[in-house]
Amino acid sequence: MNQIITAIIVATLVGGGMYWQLEKANADWEEKYKIALDSRPASYGQLSKVNRVELATTTVQQKCTAEELTLIGDSIIDFEWEMEFAYGIDLPPSFEWKIDEISPKKGKVILPMISQLRPTMVEFSRIREIDPSSGDRWELLIGRAQAAASQWLELEQQNKLANDRNVIESARSSAAKFLLPLIREANPDLKYTELEVIFDGEEELEAQSARIYPDKCVLASA
Repeated sequence: MNQIITAIIVATLVGGGMYWQLEKANADWEEKYKIALDSRPASYGQLSKVNRVELATTTVQQKCTAEELTLIGDSIIDFEWEMEFAYGIDLPPSFEWKIDEISPKKGKVILPMISQLRPTMVEFSRIREIDPSSGDRWELLIGRAQAAASQWLELEQQNKLANDRNVIESARSSAAKFLLPLIREANPDLKYTELEVIFDGEEELEAQSARIYPDKCVLASA
């Protein structure tokens, strides 16, 4: 009988020790999970799905004159085109969100520099022949105008960004309105009512001078 009682006591002690170890392991896991949860960056929830967002649009209008002057006759054609640029952010999947607190009601986020997101396409809105041309000369002049217009649009993307502050400010305002609800959703403890948006490298834009394009449909030098 004493052996049976001893066995029961040992089993109870062993079982109690195992239960205590399991409880301790569970408590340790919960603590590690809480630490990881509290320290993870604000890149979860809807914020993690933010990638390509148009923030500001602006329309550019340009024109040039293509000429082919020869001894047997002149060919002169005016070309006009326009395009709507869309400036925004294109975030990589690995982008790390960093939200700095300026005050209990205001946060700050730094985003990559905005860029023009839409592909450039040359579509002439008006073609006016001053001295008519035909055949090969027409193909020559329209090809020259298309090449020039394509290059002008590529350069104008940066010109507009560097010299039209409305583009930056409009994009900044749109980004703040778009991101603030997502940031508050990602971290419910935040009470921000205002978000300051900074585009990385925007201060360097002020040093860039505007590119002036020639009136003729000739390719600008690189």
